[in-house]
Amino acid sequence: MATWQDRAGAWVTRTAERYRTGRDRVRGNRWLMPMLAVLLLVFAFLSWRSLGLSIGEVDWWLVGLSAVLVLPATGLSAAEFMLSASAVGQEAGCRESLEVTITGSVANLLPIPGSTLVRVEALTSGGARMAGAVRTTAGIGFIWVGLSLLGSGLAIALADRPAAGIGLLTIGGVVTIGGITALIPTTQSPAAIISGALFVELTTIGLAA
Repeated sequence: MATWQDRAGAWVTRTAERYRTGRDRVRGNRWLMPMLAVLLLVFAFLSWRSLGLSIGEVDWWLVGLSAVLVLPATGLSAAEFMLSASAVGQEAGCRESLEVTITGSVANLLPIPGSTLVRVEALTSGGARMAGAVRTTAGIGFIWVGLSLLGSGLAIALADRPAAGIGLLTIGGVVTIGGITALIPTTQSPAAIISGALFVELTTIGLAA
């Protein structure tokens, strides 16, 4: 009888294959990207109209700051994938990592964990086993969630709500340790991968804050 791990692995495999097929079709269609760009502009205009804002009401300094922060945020996300690739014995270049990151961000608009599936598919396409790709991607994701909870718990505890803060700190610690534990069996250099993941995720959280 198949376990839930077997069923989950089979689902990830099928979804990754469907993504790979769709990606190949997209790459073969030269009109798709221009059409998507036009649709993006149309929906952006409609969203602007629905808010009823005028040009003078927009804080352009914040808009510019957000645009500037997109670059390092994208770079940090690409660094996550480079760490995942390194953990499973692959070398991912900057261009490939950025492509996977941007594609994953778009895939997150779908009602599935799109970014995770894109990363797993990229790792398995490079020769990694499905179990190792899923474990590595999930481990780094858990570290990010855990560190975010630790930061939130600390902030809440210092804001005169110690009980709630301690609860979040406890959960965050458990999730972070779980992510670190998941990474250890996937690589021959766990210390380097874990320290790199902690640095990248702490920097990402600091940038978001």
